[in-house]
Amino acid sequence: MDHALEEKELVEAVKNLIKVVKSERMGSQMMEITVCGSIAPYNHILGGKLVSILMFSPEVATYYRKKYAEAESFIASGKFCQAVVKDSRLILLCTTSLYQNNPSQ
Repeated sequence: MDHALEEKELVEAVKNLIKVVKSERMGSQMMEITVCGSIAPYNHILGGKLVSILMFSPEVATYYRKKYAEAESFIASGKFCQAVVKDSRLILLCTTSLYQNNPSQ
């Protein structure tokens, strides 16, 4: 196994495979939740995190898939000079923290 990993061809093939898989998944199957917070009384129980978790419900995933099922990828379409439609199954939600000193908000 150690000898196989030292082979330059194998390393390059694995790198290329990772690039292909990454380019197929990046962007089209991810959603950024930019503003997600809660107001009193839910802010004390991390209501924003609860809402973020609920965003990954089957209903939201189905809505996302239907909305973007026929959407062309702007960057990929330009790269290949033809219409490219990527898989629209939602697999990742990203959130950011509003407060640096309290990342649980």
